[in-house]
Amino acid sequence: MQTGDGQTVSQEKPYGASIIVYRRSEQGIEYLILHRAFRGAGFEGDWAWTPPSGARLPGEAIDNCAARELLEETGLRLAVHSTSFGSPEWTAYLAETSQQEAVRLDAEHDRYAWVSLVEAQQRCQPEQVQIPITSAAKIIDRSTLTPITHSKFINKHAWMARWKSAARQLKVQVYTLYLAYKDPRTPWYARILAAGVVAYAFSPIDLIPDPIPVLGYLDDLILVPLGIILAIKLIPQEILTECRQRAEIEHSQAKPANFVAAGVIIVIWLIIASLVVIWLVRIFG
Repeated sequence: MQTGDGQTVSQEKPYGASIIVYRRSEQGIEYLILHRAFRGAGFEGDWAWTPPSGARLPGEAIDNCAARELLEETGLRLAVHSTSFGSPEWTAYLAETSQQEAVRLDAEHDRYAWVSLVEAQQRCQPEQVQIPITSAAKIIDRSTLTPITHSKFINKHAWMARWKSAARQLKVQVYTLYLAYKDPRTPWYARILAAGVVAYAFSPIDLIPDPIPVLGYLDDLILVPLGIILAIKLIPQEILTECRQRAEIEHSQAKPANFVAAGVIIVIWLIIASLVVIWLVRIFG
């Protein structure tokens, strides 16, 4: 339901992606594996070593998930390639790098290693962890793979993808408030505030339209979170917990559109447009 750092993960398939990163050296093909820090640097049991991988955020495209996880866990900006050896639950990607590229680990990992196929198979346990690496070794020399995301695209747009994913994740929290608003046990004053946050978040029209670069997501990442923070402080914990669990399951379903809030936003835009026209007339009239 959540990642190690508390982020909500997608409840729809595929749930995440693994990226098999390799490089060519004098010794042959080497594979990048990462050691998880959660049990200490000396732990060598199941799930101690894995290729770069991670869960997909709600609403996030799986291609963006692969690019984001690769960048977050290793600091590498590489072209990633789609493969057919993943599964409906977990997608696999392939990425080639050079010996000059430096790996920069995130907080979830304490060390990394460039190893041969045999060593990767030995370290990556259980068997399901090593299967993508074994399958990747069979197709590495092919030149027909189609790149999903190029390093230039990642460098320019990965931060925007993360921004958008954070905005989508907030909608799950808003849906929690929507369920709390409908719960008769919720105090009336909490319901009023929750209704305001939900009405705005579920409005078919945003105060700041999403297509506007950066600014289009400011309302989702500033106004809505502030409303959420205030509302959840007023809702009893047991009600909030129940509603959050339901929201995790139901958030992918259709959400109620609030056309009253949309009408208010349209009025606001019309007022702004009128003020701009008046200002222009006074300047150029």
